[in-house]
Amino acid sequence: RHDKYIAPLFRTTFVPTQIKGSEAANVIGDTANAIINVRILQGDTVEKAVEHIKAVLICLVHNLSFEWQFF
Repeated sequence: RHDKYIAPLFRTTFVPTQIKGSEAANVIGDTANAIINVRILQGDTVEKAVEHIKAVLICLVHNLSFEWQFF
């Protein structure tokens, strides 16, 4: 059973908190931006988390580039 309160104790978590694609609902934007909150479990690495995000997104979008900002 998946428990949203216990899962962060045992694995790295990824939560998209903001996504923006265009200024209007009926317009396909040239670019899209997403802010993904990543909480890295002790023992995992930033590099491993970034590779996971890339692997998930590349399945959705064929022409994809990344710009990373870490806070």
